Amino acid sequence: MSENPEWIEIQVNTFTNWLNHELRHTSITINDLSTELSTGITLIRIVECLQQRICKAKVYVNNPTEIQCLMNIQIALDALNENGIKLVNIGSQDIYEGNLKLILGLIWALIQRYQLGTDAKPLSKKLVLSWLQAVLPEVHLSNFRSNWNNGIALSALINYCDDKLLSDWRDIDPENRLQNCQKALKIAEEHLNVPTIISAEYLSSSDLDELSCMTYLSYFVRKDGPGYNATLRDVQGVLYDLEIPDFGVCFNDGYLLCRMVNVCGGKIDLEEMTFDDKSHWSWNVRQAIMNICAMLIQKQQYEEPSTSAGTSAECYNGQQLKMDLAFAEKASVDIDDLDVVVEDDDGNIVSNDVLNLVKRETDGGASLTLVPEVAGCYQVKF
Repeated sequence: MSENPEWIEIQVNTFTNWLNHELRHTSITINDLSTELSTGITLIRIVECLQQRICKAKVYVNNPTEIQCLMNIQIALDALNENGIKLVNIGSQDIYEGNLKLILGLIWALIQRYQLGTDAKPLSKKLVLSWLQAVLPEVHLSNFRSNWNNGIALSALINYCDDKLLSDWRDIDPENRLQNCQKALKIAEEHLNVPTIISAEYLSSSDLDELSCMTYLSYFVRKDGPGYNATLRDVQGVLYDLEIPDFGVCFNDGYLLCRMVNVCGGKIDLEEMTFDDKSHWSWNVRQAIMNICAMLIQKQQYEEPSTSAGTSAECYNGQQLKMDLAFAEKASVDIDDLDVVVEDDDGNIVSNDVLNLVKRETDGGASLTLVPEVAGCYQVKF
């Protein structure tokens, strides 16, 4: 272990703890990832546990030869492939030989699919970070490494999940990073049922890697996790006349999003929208998102008034492009009139034809929102 960088040691420890937590109802305990998966037997048991089904193929369990070990490993990899996990640059030979970095890549694929994911696709790093930024606006999060070292962000997250816990998180001394992490991890496990798969020493380390941090935080954001339930509680509080079971298919038609927009001060004419026709659902959701962006901009303008006309742009939470524009009352503005260029993450210029324009009245005139049809990260260049 000492031959590897510190971040690999942290990742090995965290991923091993995650596996052991998933295997807690079995007789299997993993201590060494580089050797204990080599026969394929333990790997098959891991896959069975994650997929909640029994392997029906012949498994060689009694002193398997090398070829039998490789066959066992391939059984597990095939089961993962059938479950939609596309493994790249890793084969049965790599696992048999104990290639630690490739094995870590395999475990991360399992975490993405079975811990962070759904039947559709795993939650992206940007989406998880966007949620954290939204529920913890005072913490100013930007990464899954240094932002979590002093324990303040984790304490704030715990308090968001249950406001009776760590309500003094704003007064925590950032210099006591190890003690802060120890306390937060213990409270999260005892009160929120979040397993301590990462140690306080590793969480407070400057070598903390983002995959280890994300794996731990995934227990908060996953379905039925304390963070997930806290956000569901907030939404239910806004739409108190409706019963909202989860963040699944009940949001597909856009009705709940549009209702939330209106409750929060937006103006969407629900009578003019169609919710019982699936072909309209994408448009309904887009209208809700564009109005949400416009409201966020209006709120920012109200809180930070400007004395002169001007334009500012940035990428906001949820990967929606926003732009503020102060201009004369009742002025007519078209996208083509704006002296700006929008570029995607690869530096390609986005055509105005695929940019939606939303104008809302404000105390200072109006706000203009540009929302690309495809979600992603964008830049506005003047």
